[in-house]
Amino acid sequence: MLNYREGAAGMDMLVRQEVAQSAFDLVAAKWPESELKRVRVALDVWSGKAKPAAHAHQKAAGCFIPDLKDEPWLLPTRLAFSSLLSENYAAIREEARQILDGHIVAPPYGLADDAPADALPKSGNPAGWNEWRLYRSGQFCEKRCKFFPTTTSTIRQILNHTPFMMNAVFLIMEPGEFLPTHYDPNNIFVNIWLPLEAPEGCYLTVAGITSRPVPGELLVFNHSYLHSAGNQGTTKRIVLSLSVLHPDLSVVEQEVIKILAEGGALGKTVPA
Repeated sequence: MLNYREGAAGMDMLVRQEVAQSAFDLVAAKWPESELKRVRVALDVWSGKAKPAAHAHQKAAGCFIPDLKDEPWLLPTRLAFSSLLSENYAAIREEARQILDGHIVAPPYGLADDAPADALPKSGNPAGWNEWRLYRSGQFCEKRCKFFPTTTSTIRQILNHTPFMMNAVFLIMEPGEFLPTHYDPNNIFVNIWLPLEAPEGCYLTVAGITSRPVPGELLVFNHSYLHSAGNQGTTKRIVLSLSVLHPDLSVVEQEVIKILAEGGALGKTVPA
């Protein structure tokens, strides 16, 4: 596993290029050249050596695999494990009522896994956008998982059906809050939402197409496209969100992404 300067807030471009080369060398030793073309391009984009063209409403940045279909939205059945979420929806929703009724108060979105509920929001994030994280890049957040045994068990089952999961988190949006239009830099992941509490007035817009979350009805989207979300209702919106590898990635592409993510590299940024 790669492991570069732990604890660094950002990543120098030269360091990033060294990490990219090391990751490529690991897979190149196992796979024929014919399987490595998209991997090489993706690593060049990630390390600032190339800028491929993106689809409309999409940003070509981060770890960006070229030639993936122009699909802001995907059918849930494209993910082999989607039925596990549907089958366990009722029990997961019941556990999430701890958040709805205030027995569990989630901290602001984007902070450390052990952030307290009264922590200040991360700069630039909406004050009413909170999270209760259960899993991050190969590690369960055990102290938080203990309150959600069925949800945690479902995630463990899902891990048997996907090569890698980046995040599993309850996303909570307070009434009247919204997340402005933005994009995430990597097209290698898709987000699957299991809406648990979705008051009238909730929305998720991806590449200009708006969906209204409905409890129990799965939504899957590629967050490298411009997207926004809001809650114009009168109660909390709660979704269980999983970030998993794009279903169209090859085995070698999955492998190199896992190498970068488990080494801590994908979560680091290049200073602007």
